[in-house]
Amino acid sequence: MKRVSFAILCGLLVILATGVAIFSQANAQTEIATEKLVVTLRLLNTSEYSYREEHGRFANDGEHYQITLKRASDMNDKSTWCKTAAFSDDAGVIFLGAALDCDASAK
Repeated sequence: MKRVSFAILCGLLVILATGVAIFSQANAQTEIATEKLVVTLRLLNTSEYSYREEHGRFANDGEHYQITLKRASDMNDKSTWCKTAAFSDDAGVIFLGAALDCDASAK
């Protein structure tokens, strides 16, 4: 039951992040800030470790997990490819990165 609850929580976070991105684009607002990606990954890392504390294993394959949060891009518009993405795994370290050939200062 708790695994189902965790899966539902993760699903809701993905839906929320997608909804925010769509709402921002529809209202011509700026996209989701990198800080929000990091906060979301911190929440997901904490959830994974809480689940591990209660069940003795991670909620994904049991021993490990990997999470990637990236913003939507248009494959026909190269300027949208250089959006920062956030990554984490069972080490709990959060990494930020962008596609190759993107300016290091691009957000």
